[in-house]
Amino acid sequence: MRASKLVWILFALAVLALVPAAEATPTCTAPARLMQWPASSPVWEFCFLTPFQSSGPRGSGIELRDVYYKGHLVLKQAHEPILNVLYQSGCGCYRDWSYSEVRFEAITASGPAISGAGGFADVVVPPRTVCDVGGSGGDLGNFNGVAAEKLSDELILTSQFQAGWYRYMMKWRFFLDGRIMPEFGFGAVAASCIAYNHTHHVYWRLDFDIDGAANDHVGIEGSPGSRGGSLPSNTLETEKMAKLTDPHPFNGVPLVVQDAVTGRGYRILAEKAAMEQPADAFAVGDVWVLKYNANEISDNATGCPTTLNNYVNATASVYNQDLVVWVRGGAFHAASDLDDCHRTSIVLEPFGNWNP
Repeated sequence: MRASKLVWILFALAVLALVPAAEATPTCTAPARLMQWPASSPVWEFCFLTPFQSSGPRGSGIELRDVYYKGHLVLKQAHEPILNVLYQSGCGCYRDWSYSEVRFEAITASGPAISGAGGFADVVVPPRTVCDVGGSGGDLGNFNGVAAEKLSDELILTSQFQAGWYRYMMKWRFFLDGRIMPEFGFGAVAASCIAYNHTHHVYWRLDFDIDGAANDHVGIEGSPGSRGGSLPSNTLETEKMAKLTDPHPFNGVPLVVQDAVTGRGYRILAEKAAMEQPADAFAVGDVWVLKYNANEISDNATGCPTTLNNYVNATASVYNQDLVVWVRGGAFHAASDLDDCHRTSIVLEPFGNWNP
C-alpha cells in the first residue's frame, strides 16, 4: 500500500513539473525601468525602455521586456523596429527611425514635466502630443521620454518621437482583464513633402514567451485542430507570411498564440491594424510568424520596404517553439493635412486560466 501511494505521489510531482509555475517580479537592467500596476497587488509587471533607449538599428519606440500578467510571462519583448513611408509622387520613400524623442506635454502632480531624452513621468492628466493638438501648431511641452497614466482600470504608456518632419505617437495600453493594445499615431509638422499623398506603415514585433519560451504554437481560433486537445484549428507547422485579405489563415478570424502545456494564450485581433490601408507591394504583408532568432530583431534593410520575407523559411517549424509574430499597421495621410493624426492599433486579448 505504501509503495503504491509513493508511486502516485511521484506521478503527481512529475505532472506538476511539466506545468510552469508563476514567475516572480522581473529584474530590469538599467536603463530599463520596472513598471508595476496597479501599485497595490499589481497584475502587470514588466521592464520598459524609452524610444531613446530602445534596441534595433533604427530604434523601436517604447520597448517592453519580460511582460508578466498575474505572474505569468506573456511577452519576452515587444516593440516596433520597422517604420516606413511611401509617397504617391514627389518624394519617393523613406525608412524612418524610432529613437529621436521629441517634446510633448506631460503634467504631473507637481506641474509640467521637464526632461531630456529618456525621461519618465507619472502624469495626472492625459499627455498631449501632435495627435492631440495637430501639427500646424508645432511641438509643445518640454518633456521627452515616456509618460504613464495610471488609471483605475487602465495603464497607458505614451511617447512621441520624430523622423524629420514626422511626429510619431506611440502608446501601450494595459487593462486589468489582461488585454494589451499597442497604438501608433502618424503626425507631421510643415515640410515640402507633406504636400503629397503618402502612406505610413508600422511593424510591431511581438516575441511571445507564454509561460516560457518553449511550447508555443500559432493557429486560427476555432475547433480543435488535427493534433487534438485544445489546440486552435489550422495550426501553423512552418514559418509563414500572410495578408489579412488572404482566405487562409486569416480572413478576419483572430490569430491565436497558445502554450501547448498550460493552455493559456492570446488572440491577436489585427483587422483594425491593416484594413484601413491593405497590404500592397510596398507594405509587403500583414503578419509574419517566425521561430525566434536573436539576429532578427529588425529586418536590417537599407531600402524602404521591409524585407521580413527573407526570414521566412518554409521548412522551419513553428509548432511548440519559441515564436515571434510581426504585425503591420498602416494609414493613409492626405496631402498637406497637418492636423489629422492618423492612428492604427491592434488588440491582444487573453484566453485560458491566467489566475496565479
